[in-house]
Amino acid sequence: MPVAARPRLTSADRRVAILDAARTIFAKSGFHGASTARIAQAAGCSEPLVYKLFPTKQALFAAVIEDSAVLLRERIGLCFSTATPADRYGAVLDALAEDPVVAEGFRLRALALALVDEPEIASAVEASLSAAHASTTASIADSQGSGSVRADVAAADVAWLMMGLALLAAQVHALDATGGLARIESVRTSLRQLLEPASVSAGVPA
Repeated sequence: MPVAARPRLTSADRRVAILDAARTIFAKSGFHGASTARIAQAAGCSEPLVYKLFPTKQALFAAVIEDSAVLLRERIGLCFSTATPADRYGAVLDALAEDPVVAEGFRLRALALALVDEPEIASAVEASLSAAHASTTASIADSQGSGSVRADVAAADVAWLMMGLALLAAQVHALDATGGLARIESVRTSLRQLLEPASVSAGVPA
């Protein structure tokens, strides 16, 4: 019985496959430890094709940062849509332990900080940082509007604190994927207590 020919992937499909493979390999092996040959093999294509779509390894890494930022915002948006305002950030940290795309996204952000001398990577990091800060700020403002976060703090400043906690979470999770996040549970609790309206902290319904 003849074997059906495999459908030919479009350039866009190949690009997605390469970015998916590169995201995982960069997150696990770092920039210098990840080879384009290994990425090509994982993506099911040739190494020359990788370089046809991404002229340099730096360009590939920058594209991975940009793509990962989009995926991370989508995953965080899902967490926000399924959690109450007060529990939204906790839901993101829970997702870090449960969703490999979230874990890879945060690890890539931490990794990228050591590579910002490369202009392409610096630009991707800046864009990712700005977009993440804007979406986190909007979520905090929404929580302030619902009364679950105190209104006398600047949402933009709190967003930076939460993003800093996310980077810390990524580091402890990278060191210990099983129990790492438990090490910072008290930090997460303290931040939530600091943000709760006084009436909630005192046990009085808001």
